[in-house]
Amino acid sequence: MLKATYIPTSADISEGDTIETSGMGGIYPKGVIIRKSKKHRKYFKYFRQICLDRTSSRF
Repeated sequence: MLKATYIPTSADISEGDTIETSGMGGIYPKGVIIRKSKKHRKYFKYFRQICLDRTSSRF
């Protein structure tokens, strides 16, 4: 299962949202679709972890 960690709790992400690259790191261009978010859990005080649905990959 693919997990995204250190997502700020203030980020407006809901279960079922499509996750894509931001382009901010300079490695991947903006807008590359990764997968849909499946499950969220609190990760430390200010962050959460998002599990991504492995069946929703476009590759």
